[in-house]
Amino acid sequence: MAWAHAEDDFETIQMTVLAGKGLAGRVFGEQGAAIDFFVNLLETREIAKEKYEASFSPEFKKSAGRLCCRT
Repeated sequence: MAWAHAEDDFETIQMTVLAGKGLAGRVFGEQGAAIDFFVNLLETREIAKEKYEASFSPEFKKSAGRLCCRT
């Protein structure tokens, strides 16, 4: 299902992944750099790491792990 979603809307998925990793500026120039700035400003990665273990059930984490890799 994730593969089909990626084929249907690759640009959105690409932007989301790159923004989440703070790499949008490398691909999308100034516009992407602005997104990277706000991701860092809002500390979204740090907050997500802090909340991940407590916020999701083991079943959800197992399902999510099948779709992507955590770094």
